[in-house]
Amino acid sequence: MKNNDAVIRKAKPSDVKEMGSCHYHCWQETYRGLIADSYLDALDEQKNMDRFEKMYQLTGGYQYVLEYENRIIGLFDMSKAREDYAPMEIQGLYLRKSFHGQGLGQRIMTFIKSECNHSSFYLWCLRNNPTCGYYEHMGGVIVDKRMINIGGREEEEVCYLFECPI
Repeated sequence: MKNNDAVIRKAKPSDVKEMGSCHYHCWQETYRGLIADSYLDALDEQKNMDRFEKMYQLTGGYQYVLEYENRIIGLFDMSKAREDYAPMEIQGLYLRKSFHGQGLGQRIMTFIKSECNHSSFYLWCLRNNPTCGYYEHMGGVIVDKRMINIGGREEEEVCYLFECPI
């Protein structure tokens, strides 16, 4: 696959089931061994698809997908910040593992910077997620941390700030 063969676009109502499926599989691929397997085993793909349908009805204006050969291979949410770290927030950024290492993450980050009008933005990520190295490579700086509960286990999450030059 060539990096430019994938399309980044706003999500449409017809995408939501596939977005929920992509999110489910990204969690299975990324978090196995990082969070409790029992939590991942208890996740249900159909329920996640239904959850995404409800989320889209509430917040669909800021959801984006990465599509390749008519298949959603990644997704992210970009919105006004809920916290004071920066004007914009990325709420979830997922890419199917089989598409890692092909420059798509960099394309997504370039797209985000452009859509944010080169304003600073932030995102939260589990500290033990291998993606942390990618975020640091892309210029993210850890500005905060917090503990969250996932499946009855406390996990550390870190906040990456991306300063965009104007």
